[in-house]
Amino acid sequence: METQRMNLNLFLTKYLISKHYFVADNFSLIDVGASGGIDSYWHIFLPDQIIAFGFEPLVKEVERLNHESPSSKIKYLSYFVTSPHAIEMDQESLRRNNNPFPRTSAIRAQSVMSMDYARTFYDPSGSGEVISDYITLDDFCRQNGRLNVDFIKIDTDGMDFAVLLGSERLLSDRVLAVGIECNFHGPAHEKANLFSNIDGFLRNSGFTLFDIDIHRYSRSSLPKPFLYSIPAQTQSGQVMWGDALYLRDAAALGYEKIWNINLSIIKILKLASLFELFGLEDCAAELLIVYRDRIKASVDVEHCLNLLTPKLHGEQLTFKDYNLQFDQNIDTFFPEYASHAKRLSAKKRIVSFGLKKGGLLKKIPFLNEVAKRIYHRMIDF
Repeated sequence: METQRMNLNLFLTKYLISKHYFVADNFSLIDVGASGGIDSYWHIFLPDQIIAFGFEPLVKEVERLNHESPSSKIKYLSYFVTSPHAIEMDQESLRRNNNPFPRTSAIRAQSVMSMDYARTFYDPSGSGEVISDYITLDDFCRQNGRLNVDFIKIDTDGMDFAVLLGSERLLSDRVLAVGIECNFHGPAHEKANLFSNIDGFLRNSGFTLFDIDIHRYSRSSLPKPFLYSIPAQTQSGQVMWGDALYLRDAAALGYEKIWNINLSIIKILKLASLFELFGLEDCAAELLIVYRDRIKASVDVEHCLNLLTPKLHGEQLTFKDYNLQFDQNIDTFFPEYASHAKRLSAKKRIVSFGLKKGGLLKKIPFLNEVAKRIYHRMIDF
């Protein structure tokens, strides 16, 4: 589950890892549809602060992933993950299906290229061998001692909602976030694999939508350029599906009481880390502030807030000063000021260069004096 707003700095997360906060209670990940392996950004928790289970029905791919796994704590299993009950749709619902995907340029391209898309991109072995065993996440966790799962990623190309329906007990426990692929079109049915159904289900389970990456596909009648070097998403076209990110908005007033959940100190820190990981440092800061009294004996909250604070026009401020700047000089948060500050900085560098030893202005006394005046006026601006 990657979004366009993934955070590459992760100052808070790296700090928590360096202090071994997740050693006794590992960050726990379940990845359903794990072809290619878990996303590389989870490796930040290696070697001893993560446990991960990847589910994939492609037998040879699971064998390859286990052989190449960077840690014994990252394991892959051959299963179809689904719901406890078969989802049957009536003929009328199937008839009322507005899914345009078969008419997209991606399907036309696969025909032109004589390509089996799934086998080419998801099964490097090319064997196509799939497991026949089915399991629900609720059953898997019950069989493995009620796993304390933090994050669930689901990307099955069509069975994502079924995976959720087989995870009701798990989701009601202590899961903090779900990353899931969502289709925007399909059968008019309450159990269809649609964003509308997935969103309603997760909202009723205490999760809130925080991010979604939209993927577009052009029609086969007038193909548009592909977004990547694969016959899939295009640079423009109808929205087809998206990668949605849901987290517990635990900083909301009365959240724990409303959803009958009690977040431990480590769970709060894990949730803050997840917010940071997905580029939501503001939400991480809000969470730490709301739970300050609960966690302050275990972690330096002020230091954590400083780690989350971004630079403002190139200057690194403390969390306190950053917010003070917002209240006292709010103009500095608007784009016009940012553009002006950038131009001013460039002018300062040009004039400063001219004043340096050996610079052209240094050799011409009159121009040098003028440059000094301009430079100091810029500083006073």
